[in-house]
Amino acid sequence: MNVLLLPWGSDGDVNPHIGLGVALRARGHRVVVVANERFSSCVCRTGLDFVPLGTTEDYRAAIQDPEQAKAGLLGSFRAWRVLKRTFMKEMRPQYQIIADRYIAGRTVLCASPLAIGARIAHIKLHIPMATLYSTPAVYRSAYKPPAGASGLVLPEWSPRLLNRAFFLLGDTVGGRLPTGPIKDFCADLGIAPTRRLTRVLWHAPQRDIALFPEWFCPRQADWPTQTRLTEFPLYDRADTEKFPVEAREFVGTGDAPLVFTTCMGAGQGARFFDVAAEACLRLERRGLLVSPASIESARSVSDRIRFFTYLPYGTLLPRGAVLVHSGGIGTSAQAMAAGIPQLVVPVVYDQTNNAVLLKRLGVGEWIRPSAFRTEIVVAKLRYLLESSAVAEQCRRIAGMFKGVDPFRRTCELLEELEGTDTTSAPTVSTLTE
Repeated sequence: MNVLLLPWGSDGDVNPHIGLGVALRARGHRVVVVANERFSSCVCRTGLDFVPLGTTEDYRAAIQDPEQAKAGLLGSFRAWRVLKRTFMKEMRPQYQIIADRYIAGRTVLCASPLAIGARIAHIKLHIPMATLYSTPAVYRSAYKPPAGASGLVLPEWSPRLLNRAFFLLGDTVGGRLPTGPIKDFCADLGIAPTRRLTRVLWHAPQRDIALFPEWFCPRQADWPTQTRLTEFPLYDRADTEKFPVEAREFVGTGDAPLVFTTCMGAGQGARFFDVAAEACLRLERRGLLVSPASIESARSVSDRIRFFTYLPYGTLLPRGAVLVHSGGIGTSAQAMAAGIPQLVVPVVYDQTNNAVLLKRLGVGEWIRPSAFRTEIVVAKLRYLLESSAVAEQCRRIAGMFKGVDPFRRTCELLEELEGTDTTSAPTVSTLTE
């Protein structure tokens, strides 16, 4: 089988595709990863084939744009606007990369929901395709709606009619994709889409693969029927990224440190670290900050607080006491597998929904960015560190990861698509009615 993997996003979005590619190659398949050039080295170190799509400058403009750091409704719409500009720019070259590498009867696409060029290639070239979802937040449900990217959490007793109205409002205000460029591209390819085009491009009609288990987020009755739930894709590049000696010595000596990872976006790092450092001092605990951003103040605060730009969480977190982070699904899963409690400070995208699910599981707490102040953080951390109920639930959930192959079922679901007939799958026109 010839598999084209098309992730889109930050490390937390791309890592699952890399891990899946490694697993597919071990099963004898040829794998090509199509992603931003920033990920060239980490993909190539695994031995997988890599095709760049977009420059590192494009990545920084989208993922590390200052708009990403703004929480709340307005910040969410601004962040979504930034992302739309980038992946719409990549739509046509993405399609061409797929068309150039398509082998009839052997090729299968596995793509992010934001890989619009891949979805159009599936429709035009009849290539079998699965959409890969790492987070439950993308699955709308009138029965149990996910928390909104803006931080809005609907109560569990909220009626279904109100929930549907909430989704419609989000679409109307700014959640939809820009229809014009997609329709123009479809017209160039001889596809005649009709209205409501962009509402259906998220889910490939053949298969959706949800990279999380039923116990984390139960499937709802109104999810797409082609959705299959699997397991958390625990892959953090530990097979190619060395755990620094300095970090190994620090976490292996003395009490387990409090681990902090900065919120997404420029402008969050310095304030986040200031609060983190003060919390460690008040709790008389060692601290470790992991942030891809350069934070000068983080390098000289205290010998009991260390700073690193990247550490494999699968190696780090089992040695930590608690994790404070923005709520990315990959980081959340690594902390659950490590059996440590979490304090989530969600900013954008799926982070609030992940925070809500973690609290429901009893393995963490969450606060809004506006509440990320030293006295509040200290109180939350003290509770998480001292609660026997939280500790017991963390141990129980960590046990759910034991003996589980994180990629086996996903590989099987993709293998089932090889050589399948897509001519009977819904077209753009029928999908948008």
